[in-house]
Amino acid sequence: MTMQSSQEIAQGMTDLSARTESAAAALEQSSAALEQTNATVAMTAESVAKASQIASNNANTASQGGAVMQDVADTMERIHASSQKISDIIGVIDGIAFQTNILALNAAVEAARAGEQGRGFAVVAAEVRALAGRSAAAAREIKTLITTSTDEVAKGTEIVRHASDRMHQIVDNADQVNNLLSEVTNGAKEQSLGISQIGVAVQELDHNTQANASLVEETAALANTLQGAAVRMAAQVDEFRLPGAPSAALVEGIDVDSIIDGHRQWKVKLRDAIDTGDKVDVATLSRDDCCGLGKWIYGDGQRLRERVSFTTLVSKHANFHQVAGQVGQLINDSRYSQAEDALAPNTPFAVATNDVVMVLSAAKRLGFV
Repeated sequence: MTMQSSQEIAQGMTDLSARTESAAAALEQSSAALEQTNATVAMTAESVAKASQIASNNANTASQGGAVMQDVADTMERIHASSQKISDIIGVIDGIAFQTNILALNAAVEAARAGEQGRGFAVVAAEVRALAGRSAAAAREIKTLITTSTDEVAKGTEIVRHASDRMHQIVDNADQVNNLLSEVTNGAKEQSLGISQIGVAVQELDHNTQANASLVEETAALANTLQGAAVRMAAQVDEFRLPGAPSAALVEGIDVDSIIDGHRQWKVKLRDAIDTGDKVDVATLSRDDCCGLGKWIYGDGQRLRERVSFTTLVSKHANFHQVAGQVGQLINDSRYSQAEDALAPNTPFAVATNDVVMVLSAAKRLGFV
């Protein structure tokens, strides 16, 4: 019963370790995605802030343009009023020319009555009449031009007034756009702050999950050690059993628990090498026939080579040493950061380690059947 319980505990802790490592890897990916999203939101907020500044500048420019248009409209109104005054003055001049023409006509009549004595005066009256006629004609031409100019000024004033109204609408719209962009900027800043807080929480959760993963891994190792102790205890108890009683001997002559623990310890050894900077014997580590399991595989274990479970064990074990050798080479090349990443959960090293543990645990339960 103790043997079965310890095996179930060890297997359960192994499965829990694998699931915890997967959860830690998922949290790492979530944390990275949140960091990227936070950077994107920050860039968006910065772009919106720039757009808001541009919109504010445009609003100021439009406001200045509106003021200029208003000045133009006022000037056109004054020109229109001045044109009306000039038109009135021209009317007065035209009236004076008309009266002068009548006076010259009367003077010519009186000169004709005077006969020879009034001849010289008649010449002067004729000249005055001619000047009055030309003055009247010039006044009429000027009045026509002034009237045309006044009409054009009136049209221009109306156009400027409409343009000024449109400019005021543009200024109002620019102010509304600027207000909206300001709201978007504030919203983006709040989103960035919220995502940053979520990122901090996820990082803390990721840190805790990583710590839990390490704790679960250590617990799994302790469970395997406990299972090994149970095996040894069962072996000692077997000494007191009668001949022919069932035996609790190790699977096909190997200590599975010690082998599992030994392969798990490679993660600890490689991390120690990263911390201390010690060199790793990559040539030996990369070979699958130098450790205790490898020697058994290529020695006594060959009698089981026809079994599928044995073939699977050979493949998984060789892959483990190949991946471990690659990590050791990273350490020897002083690429410690990459080596540390290679030992993280859900990496080829973690998968290879778990594969060996799973195959050995299954083989122990089934006796390589």
